[in-house]
Amino acid sequence: MLNTAVNEVGTYLRVTRALAVVGTPGRPPEMAAEFCAHGVKPAPGAQVVLLLAHIEKAEPDELGGLMVQAAEGSILSDLGLATALGVMITDKETQMPAGMLIVGAPKSTSGDLTKHISCRPSADQMLMSVSHTRLRSAGAAHGRFR
Repeated sequence: MLNTAVNEVGTYLRVTRALAVVGTPGRPPEMAAEFCAHGVKPAPGAQVVLLLAHIEKAEPDELGGLMVQAAEGSILSDLGLATALGVMITDKETQMPAGMLIVGAPKSTSGDLTKHISCRPSADQMLMSVSHTRLRSAGAAHGRFR
């Protein structure tokens, strides 16, 4: 489910990379999925963790997004990105951070605001889908859905 969602977000926004992670901030992700544009190789897990840590340090902008720009030798540069936008995914029941959706491009564009506005509902929908799938799997494991 997470792979499908992140592929749809990446394709829709026409970004180089889109990453979705589920888990507590500051810790390695419980689940992760990545969209890569044609010709782009997936990031190794260690780079995903470094990217998350880098984005989590950013100051949220007025819309709550975490925008970062590449610097020489930064993890963004290593991933072939000039900019990345992270949007925290919040669990609606607990109101606690539950993951992050990250989109990145090789150059900064005027469409960054559009990506910003599109990412929030996509991130929320992604978490709902993953949570629903987890609940169904747990129910099936306990014989509830036959």
